[in-house]
Amino acid sequence: MKLNTDFMVLLQARHPLEMGGLWWICNTCFGPIALIIVAFFVYEDFQVYSVVLATTFYVFSGAFLLNIDRRYLATFTTTISGHEDVRKIFNPNNSDRIRLEILGYCSYSYKTIRPQVKRFVVEKWNSEWSDEKTRPDWFRKRHEKMIPRSWKQDQQQADSPSKKFQVVPV
Repeated sequence: MKLNTDFMVLLQARHPLEMGGLWWICNTCFGPIALIIVAFFVYEDFQVYSVVLATTFYVFSGAFLLNIDRRYLATFTTTISGHEDVRKIFNPNNSDRIRLEILGYCSYSYKTIRPQVKRFVVEKWNSEWSDEKTRPDWFRKRHEKMIPRSWKQDQQQADSPSKKFQVVPV
């Protein structure tokens, strides 16, 4: 998929998890230029090919950019990668509700801060979220489902007197 995206310059296959939008858009603009340079050396009548390639690319790219949701346009000019954007959610200055939303993303996007996320969730689960009486108003079933079962079991095992004899499903 990556080779196909890089060579064919497919804007719809854009995925900024590894690089920011600005870096990606620069690479995307370089694709047709590289094809024009290759056409210059390979084809005798390169001017026809280069005009067709460049025109086709820029017309379809412009049409794509005009048809996407406007709130995503800023992602094409930022240098922040998807991983960095997801990690901003877990800022200690954010509320617990916002910090918990990180679990709604792919775990790969926050793998560098996974121990901190787990510590936060396990502490909150043990102190507030597990008991419906102390649970905040915003905490719903969907939030509980976002918490990995193994994280909830970690504390249950620690509280259990026969911890070493318990069987925990994987």
